[in-house]
Amino acid sequence: METPSLTKEEAVTFLSDVLQFENWNEELQNDKVEFVNHLMIKYQQKQPFQTLSLLSEDLNARKIPTWEEIKTAIFTKEGGLCHTLNTFIWMLLKALGYDVYLVMSNVVINEQCFKETFNHTLVIVRDLTVKGSLHVIDCGFVTPILNAIIIEDPAQDEDSLNEMMYHNGGKIFKYVKRGSNTYV
Repeated sequence: METPSLTKEEAVTFLSDVLQFENWNEELQNDKVEFVNHLMIKYQQKQPFQTLSLLSEDLNARKIPTWEEIKTAIFTKEGGLCHTLNTFIWMLLKALGYDVYLVMSNVVINEQCFKETFNHTLVIVRDLTVKGSLHVIDCGFVTPILNAIIIEDPAQDEDSLNEMMYHNGGKIFKYVKRGSNTYV
């Protein structure tokens, strides 16, 4: 896959024309956390999490989309799976000056009669609230996640972060730190 990049001009066009995010620059300058949370909502309202594009492809032709295919899908509001949606939000936040990382993860669904693990792409933002903080940005999950989720904060003890519960999209979940770089 080619090295993804999004210019500042492309980011401005996307925010203004595709998302129709009025006053986004003012909001970004005033409060970077609230901007991210507002962006997550607007993005997920306009960019559907969907599998139809993939399922419409011949089984032997299915592949991970290129960066150009991702940009096209997002600028045309086609949306896609987690990789498409979160790769684009990663590049958008990077173009806006955030310290962001695209990471591969696993999602474990553990229902009474169903247990499954799925590969998942998500974004980590460093230093969003305070220096050393880490937040998960996930705009490509089956159910909407409407705000940045803190997983590391030097001002809070690890046990209190491990006990934080999140309610999004009708689901209750939490992140628990296991080891220096592993979150469950």
